[in-house]
Amino acid sequence: MALLSVVPVALWLGFYLIIDLATVWLEASPQSIISHCASTSVVATMIAVFKVANTFSYFLLGWLARFYEPLGPARYRALTALLPLVGLALMMLLDRRIAQVLSQAAATVRGDCNGEEAQPATDWLAQPDRREMTRTALRDLK
Repeated sequence: MALLSVVPVALWLGFYLIIDLATVWLEASPQSIISHCASTSVVATMIAVFKVANTFSYFLLGWLARFYEPLGPARYRALTALLPLVGLALMMLLDRRIAQVLSQAAATVRGDCNGEEAQPATDWLAQPDRREMTRTALRDLK
């Protein structure tokens, strides 16, 4: 039976510190943006979808753990590192459809994050300056 190597306590504490800070950043910030920017009629649904997506990702990661031993540590880490890139590729492929669905939903009710009165919906990607900003941001990622 193989024994685990001894790991200093400081590394474990550092790991949990990073995880705790990441949880605060990845949970509270998007929920705050959702509850502040979305109309009151859809906030609960959007938060629920956000929680379900997080839950699905944890289940997916747990399911992928079965491949750790057959792939080995390096290939397994590469597989899990590729998952966000697959998500990015899907977003880039489906950006028009996502924007269309969001525009249709915004046509019903659209609030403003700055507390202003509801305004008519506009297609976010149709605005030339925002489309160029998105392209520039994606180009900078490469």
